[in-house]
Amino acid sequence: MSHYTFKAERRTKPIKNISRKALAGNFIPAVIYNKKINIPITIDRHDFEKVMPQLRSNTIFDIVLDDEKLAVFTRECAYDVKSHRIEHLDLYKLEDDSTVTIRIPIELKGLALGITKGGLIRKHSTTLKIKAKTEHIPEKIELDISDMDIDDVIFVRDLLKKDAFKNAPYKVLSSSAQVLVSVTLSSRAASGSAAQEKKADDTKKPDSEPPAAKSPAEKS
Repeated sequence: MSHYTFKAERRTKPIKNISRKALAGNFIPAVIYNKKINIPITIDRHDFEKVMPQLRSNTIFDIVLDDEKLAVFTRECAYDVKSHRIEHLDLYKLEDDSTVTIRIPIELKGLALGITKGGLIRKHSTTLKIKAKTEHIPEKIELDISDMDIDDVIFVRDLLKKDAFKNAPYKVLSSSAQVLVSVTLSSRAASGSAAQEKKADDTKKPDSEPPAAKSPAEKS
């Protein structure tokens, strides 16, 4: 599992009393919390933003506060609507042998069969909600889509049938009816298929209409 360490300082001022200029400066206001604690802190902005692209929603990292290491993960990240920079972090502190509810990123694996037939992959869900002890939190959930054909859909319930999930050291909380991924026919492939069908129908029609049968009056 990815691991990073950030130094922090205790914050004495409430966020509402911190100016926007200060918020956009060299630190990020944050709070470390769980059922037992609630500690306002600040984190060095440069250090955190430098590695942020590598951090997932379930990445556990250390906050060094008062010479003590606290294992946390990001529960919520608020951004400034104008600058799009981080405005505040909610960091959940893990206890030894504690059980937490967390969302794990879903990573697709393999090339779907339907892609070779002009299909498109639609990823309906990017995470899976689970409940697990700290030491059993997976870094990601791998989903093999190699056998998926056009119009195939994978639900959470399909994952739960696999041995890897039956024996997993965590509980899946996402709804069994939740759609994870599907393969649909692309509009270009669909229009091409329709054109081919029309062409096939046209080839079945005679080139010219047969002459109309004469009426009895015309025969005489």
